[in-house]
Amino acid sequence: MKNVMIFQEFVDKNKYKTDELFNFFRAQIDNSFRFGWKASDIYICTNLDFSYENVNVVKMKKLCNFNKFANKVYGICELLEEKIITDNFWFHDFDDWQINQFDFPQFDADVAMAKYVNFTQWCLSDIFVKPSSLNIWQLFYEFTEANRANIEPNPRLGDDAILNFLYNTYPEIQPRFHKLN
Repeated sequence: MKNVMIFQEFVDKNKYKTDELFNFFRAQIDNSFRFGWKASDIYICTNLDFSYENVNVVKMKKLCNFNKFANKVYGICELLEEKIITDNFWFHDFDDWQINQFDFPQFDADVAMAKYVNFTQWCLSDIFVKPSSLNIWQLFYEFTEANRANIEPNPRLGDDAILNFLYNTYPEIQPRFHKLN
């Protein structure tokens, strides 16, 4: 299993200073080491010039500069399309912290995540991803690109809302999702 975090600089330029963001990355990496992760299993996917402790830093090509939330899904799509990662992986937002050691969960679907909003909406802050899920992320990417004119004017429209819309619109992908506790 790989440990993946994705962040693009232009996403929150006014929220984070680069050195502060790098401190977050370094703290996340140090925390991962405490739970037994190897540097070769940690991926920081960004457009920033960052390096630390020989972890994998991937300069992303698929960038969504019109919706900051979509970048993590664009990144997941690129990691799988380009076969940068061919193993199962745990994606998590860089402000979600591991607090226990765990293994990749056993599930028959292609992606696993928790639900929120009264347990009705998929939450994309922590996702267990199998490579077989590639076309789900491609669907998200293609939909977001095709609907830029509707998504761009709504900066608070998050990746959760887009994925939940796709989940409800395309029932054929529903069995490929697994709900975590």
